[in-house]
Amino acid sequence: MVDRGVSPSDVLLSGFSMQGYRSFFGDPQKVAPMGKVTILAGQNNAGKSNIIRFLHSYLSSGRFAPEDLDLPVGVPRGPGFKLAIGFEKGLLSAESLAASLDRRAELETFERIAADLFPDGPVRSQEDGLYWFRFVLNDQGRNSWGVWALDRAQAKEIANKSFAGRRAAMLHDASLSLFNNSSNNVVDNVMTWLGRFNLMNLLPKVEVVEAFRQIRSSDVVQDGKEIVDSNGNGLVKSLQRLERPAIDRQQDKERFEAINRFLRNVLDDDSARLEIPYGADTILVNRGGIILPLEHLGTGIHQVVILASAATLLRRSLVCIEEPEVHLHPLLQRKLLRYLAAETDNQYVVSTHSAHLLDSARGTVFHIQQSDTGTRVDPAGSPARLSGICADLGYRPSDLLQVNSAIWVEGPSDRIYLLRWIGLFDSSLIEGIHFSIMFYGGRLLNHLSADDAEVSEFISLRRLNRNIAIMIDSDKTSARGRLNATKIRVRDQFNDPSYPGFAWVTGCRTIENYVDPAVLAMAVTSIHPKAELDYSGGPWENPLQVRYAAKARVDKVRIAHEVCRTQTISDLNRFDLGSRVKAMVSFIRSANGL
Repeated sequence: MVDRGVSPSDVLLSGFSMQGYRSFFGDPQKVAPMGKVTILAGQNNAGKSNIIRFLHSYLSSGRFAPEDLDLPVGVPRGPGFKLAIGFEKGLLSAESLAASLDRRAELETFERIAADLFPDGPVRSQEDGLYWFRFVLNDQGRNSWGVWALDRAQAKEIANKSFAGRRAAMLHDASLSLFNNSSNNVVDNVMTWLGRFNLMNLLPKVEVVEAFRQIRSSDVVQDGKEIVDSNGNGLVKSLQRLERPAIDRQQDKERFEAINRFLRNVLDDDSARLEIPYGADTILVNRGGIILPLEHLGTGIHQVVILASAATLLRRSLVCIEEPEVHLHPLLQRKLLRYLAAETDNQYVVSTHSAHLLDSARGTVFHIQQSDTGTRVDPAGSPARLSGICADLGYRPSDLLQVNSAIWVEGPSDRIYLLRWIGLFDSSLIEGIHFSIMFYGGRLLNHLSADDAEVSEFISLRRLNRNIAIMIDSDKTSARGRLNATKIRVRDQFNDPSYPGFAWVTGCRTIENYVDPAVLAMAVTSIHPKAELDYSGGPWENPLQVRYAAKARVDKVRIAHEVCRTQTISDLNRFDLGSRVKAMVSFIRSANGL
């Protein structure tokens, strides 16, 4: 199974694919594997909203009569409208049907057959480890199409792979024994068995939070009961019930406190809390005794609290949120995602144009694009694909200085080491998303004077992005050695307490001194078989001093790659390396609001 960093109970829907709906007129498009938060990113009119409309309107076991606008032009009506659902294996166990099986012998019979119902290929995907079942919407006329039905073509694939020859007879006898119903057609029997799982009933309830949200004191009544609309209707009274619950619902107070913790985090004010007045006509915010209506705190705070509150009131639902970035500062966007993932028991599908949501470790990201063959969905699991989404959303390479954090290093080998060390401490941090590494070149700090104009221009970059750090080789040859004046100036400017960045001056001669001398020697020999490293491991020695049969310079980049190939976190204990990498990781996480 794919590890998404959450427990199976956090994921209510593991994956789905759709075909024949609006802009999805080409091949089936899969959204899987899904996480606690699934992010759909792409341009306007790419198809993000169509995914949310489909989930809200058609992901259930009810009867459907699709509108004409739901059908792509020129595509056959019934055969073209298809859905597939990916399930975790745990939902398909015999135990899940124990209530319908009366005797232990029946359960054992069921288990013997069920083991062959989900073969690799027709059902189980090697790619994501999910168990996929296809459904079609039977066309029963223009105004009444009926319900989702298991795709008989898939049942035939299962029958051909698992129930040929004598296995078909075993399936026939088991169907008659357990269900008092059997057929001489093996495909019919497979359909009967699959139908016993009631797969559509395993799906979560779907709620949609639209792009515009506001607090409405009016009640919404459905089937004689007050409900929360998730866009604001009924929100105030529902929060009032959490704040002052009935005697048998005292546990609801914790949900109200979770919202208050989020409010305090958003406002950076430990005294802040929500209060619902007697008339339940608005939401008040108490900050150290000063009480104001929520809407007086600004549109961004107003919107993010509505989102968090509505999500908290919903339970065990698939909540689709359209464009949460509307009115929200990037930091509020990340705080909201962190709250939804940590403090609620829902699963979320979020459509966005914002690159700031792409760098959340809590989100599984999919790129939604329009093509000649309809909407295309691609998982964005690599930095390259995330960068591709940023380009699609209009973020240019010239926006580099506006990344969440930037780290300057002298050259390519320094970048290789730093990337490895950051990854060992926190593998969730991704270059190009959470931080960027740029080169300043050795000439800047080694050959220019402290007052040189180029040095001044380099330091002035901090005005464009406050979250900048720099890594500098001390180049000292002894503990008593001194940094040159240029490095001192840059170090002091980057360590200015009014900025969040910092300067890391190596606690040894160069970055290579941080590498264990035995590891470094093996790497040098691997890259340069005729070279012998002349280095005993001291902090102020030249770590790449070698003796050659033929004079040549060592390849620092290839050596760095070789060293990092085998390094583990236990190797980061030389000199001040561990504490410095830890500080760098904290700096990056802080710059990203993590």
